[in-house]
Amino acid sequence: MISAITSFGQGSDPQWVQDYAWGGDSLDVLVDVLEVEDGTSLTLLSGGHMISPSSSEVSSGSNGSYDFWVIHSDSSGNVLWDVTFGGDSTEFFSQIVATDDGYLLAGSSISVPSGNKSSGTNGGYDYWIVKIDKNGTKVWDRNYGGSQDDILLSAFGLNNGNFLLGGNSISNKSGSKSTDSYGGNDFWVLIVDASGEIVWDLTVGGDQEDVLTSLFEDDGVFLGGYSNSDISGTKSDNSYGGYDYWILKLDELNGQVKWDSTYGGAQDDFLDVLLPDVHSNAIIATGSTSSGSGSGKSSTTYGASDYWVLKIDSAGAVAWDLTVGGTGNDVLTDAISSPEGAVIIGGYSNSGASGNKSAGNNGGYDYWIVKVDTRGLVYWEKNYGGLQDDTLQSLDMRCDRGLYLGGHSASGISGDRTFANRGYEDYWVVRLDVETVPKFEDNDHCFGTMIRFFDDSQIWPDTWTWDFGDPLSGVKGSNERNPVHQFSAPGEYSVTMTVKEGCQKDTSVTQILNVWENKIVGKAQLGSVQIICIGQELELENDPEVSLPDDVTYFWGGGETTPKITVDSAGFYSLALTSGQCTATDTVEIAPCPIIYVPNAFSPNEGVDGFNTEWGFKGIGIVEFEMYVYDRWGLLIYYAEHIDDWWDGTYKGRNVQQDVYVYKAFYQGIASNQQITVGTVTLIR
Repeated sequence: MISAITSFGQGSDPQWVQDYAWGGDSLDVLVDVLEVEDGTSLTLLSGGHMISPSSSEVSSGSNGSYDFWVIHSDSSGNVLWDVTFGGDSTEFFSQIVATDDGYLLAGSSISVPSGNKSSGTNGGYDYWIVKIDKNGTKVWDRNYGGSQDDILLSAFGLNNGNFLLGGNSISNKSGSKSTDSYGGNDFWVLIVDASGEIVWDLTVGGDQEDVLTSLFEDDGVFLGGYSNSDISGTKSDNSYGGYDYWILKLDELNGQVKWDSTYGGAQDDFLDVLLPDVHSNAIIATGSTSSGSGSGKSSTTYGASDYWVLKIDSAGAVAWDLTVGGTGNDVLTDAISSPEGAVIIGGYSNSGASGNKSAGNNGGYDYWIVKVDTRGLVYWEKNYGGLQDDTLQSLDMRCDRGLYLGGHSASGISGDRTFANRGYEDYWVVRLDVETVPKFEDNDHCFGTMIRFFDDSQIWPDTWTWDFGDPLSGVKGSNERNPVHQFSAPGEYSVTMTVKEGCQKDTSVTQILNVWENKIVGKAQLGSVQIICIGQELELENDPEVSLPDDVTYFWGGGETTPKITVDSAGFYSLALTSGQCTATDTVEIAPCPIIYVPNAFSPNEGVDGFNTEWGFKGIGIVEFEMYVYDRWGLLIYYAEHIDDWWDGTYKGRNVQQDVYVYKAFYQGIASNQQITVGTVTLIR
């Protein structure tokens, strides 16, 4: 029998490798980064909004105020192309969504058709999406909105080629918005097809402010954001105080709300990113909190604002929550899942080492990232920045399990930033590598038994290739994560595990395993179950017909070290035989003699005194039982096939008369023959 507890490796600590900076001579705000495959190489797409004229890396200046600005760079940070999209006013960028033939750029715009913006505005800010090909050329653009402000904050690509768009809207029914606002800003969600045509839209919210910040699809559409509404509109829970996390699940086909839940403390709690859990139906909610413990929050706070992470099961219940932060201001802006099920959260922090933050600070705000393991505990944390403010906005896990950290920076060459500042703020990306450290758990063991190998790598590989170094066994290796093998002979074996993690090269580790000669395998034999009766003793020993090695030692479950032991009670008794490095074990059950007890009278008058209202057998060691009760004329009036089933003095639902009744019972204990008892019972009314 082979048993073990499998744990997930949480990965090595990331290491700073290099940083990249791009910008013009004014303000450039990076919002999202994404590793992309460009032919045979892996490159980086960085998107945000900027107000810079043509300068430095900005090849085409702003068309008005802020414009979308997207940079495609190689792994060394060299710009392959950059594009600007916008009209005569302001565009705010939110997210890049990869598609089979290019990318969708999502954000908001208040511009009329101008510059390279072809769609107008319905009034105030509208959702604005731009479809580009892999060379950055615009394919089409669309805007969606009502007569007031509609701010797009999150986008998600669906498997059928449609796009899920979400943000907040203060518009009533108008333009492309089909329903009125419930009060203040509401969540506004759309599904649009691959050409940008609306499939359906939905407004959900309460009578105050409801701001959607994150969404995804996974057996339904999940929405997350923050709200200070009480029960009203489509919101079913009151606020705990200030803004709270608000999470909903929708039917993907029609947008019908399946459930919604509110999470928070007495102060403000702002949800930023909602994620599916990698290995379960749970979801991970991440954001920033100013609330201490109490109300709907169990973890404390450390400063003005901290990171707050919750794991929520499929029924909406909180499995655990974690607050991390220092005594300053820590604002979470992004979160991503790791393959083993952990979550990496990131944002910007001006806290030094304080609270439960151990990383320091380089000056102003720094990038601060934290890995939270599958149990809700901090696994590692890292801080990166220069002397001025560095504001992390985006995390992306590369195919080799390394990380890109993207945001905007006002720092010059200082701390972790190696580039001079181009203007007021630049795009700034930090590349972190995570070393692959394969290892596996094994133990020297005895010949003739199975061994299970456990991958204990500090990574989550995509593939495993094992070579047991045992060609005579006929089983060269395995591709399972935790394989089982039985070696063909005693001796020393070189076992190799090769793992591939993402797009990393294969990495191998070889360990030496000793398989000892086993002279005791299969020789622990205590026999089959035995019976013991009250006052009786039994002598237990290994089967005397089995030949044992001369160096054998004995160890019984009760601590005895003699070849034989005497027992006087029922139970399970185990014996371990050891010879050299190897041990064989066996266990025998000692069962009690079957004993039964039965009263000779009962009074089924429950409404009178409540005593002895049912009649039947009690017993010890009974595994099979049948009972028949007859009246004086031989009519069967009760039957039971379990010893716990008792007669209540009725026949076909009606009380029988006071009389003497005959019973016959058949019973059997473990390893005993069937026995019969016959008698009478008096029913008294």
